[in-house]
Amino acid sequence: PVAAAEMVLVRIAYAADLPSPDEAIRALGDESASAPARPQGNGGAAAVPSSAPSSTPSAGSSAGQSFAPRFDSPRGAPRSALATAQPAGDPAPEVPTIAVGTFEQLIALAQDKRDIAVKLALERDVRLVRYEDGRLEIALESSAVKTLVHDLQRKFSSWTGKRWIVVVSAEAGAPTVRAKADELEAEMKRGVRADPLVQAVLARFPGAEIVGVSKREPDGVEIPPDADGENEQD
Repeated sequence: PVAAAEMVLVRIAYAADLPSPDEAIRALGDESASAPARPQGNGGAAAVPSSAPSSTPSAGSSAGQSFAPRFDSPRGAPRSALATAQPAGDPAPEVPTIAVGTFEQLIALAQDKRDIAVKLALERDVRLVRYEDGRLEIALESSAVKTLVHDLQRKFSSWTGKRWIVVVSAEAGAPTVRAKADELEAEMKRGVRADPLVQAVLARFPGAEIVGVSKREPDGVEIPPDADGENEQD
């Protein structure tokens, strides 16, 4: 439809310079009155105005001609032509790479990405053998899933924007992060249990157990000892 409309506009533009029918009849009448008639083969006479430009097409000739449509505007161009004319798009921006210096930072990255499954797997099922940015060499616990290595490699590459290699080593590796945390908590419980005051409490309440130990920061408030030593007994 756009190409047909442009063709109509081109024809109207050519026809706009032509005289109206009344002016054309009047001009032919004036020419035939002033110019001598020329004999024709059928005995009639025809007058041709000499002032008519030879390059200007008449309405009848313009109606009989076929004009090839010109696609000067993008709206008239076919889709294939537009696709060829448009420049190629800019390349997709590169994902910024992230450097992860330690195994602990890798676990923190999993926590930042809110991937609890990967975080727990790194803490519970992975024994670290060797680590460097972009390469992780580990030993696996029996509780690790079969696809853990592939999942870690795929997610690390997606998170950091660079290629990661995760290798299962034949070495035993270090204890897992969970095992280290449990050992540290057990050591703290043993130290607390050795305190005489805690032993007295446990003896006073049979069956009581130490559930957890947390370090308390000093608040800067000192309680003066009682002269009779009642605070120590309490």
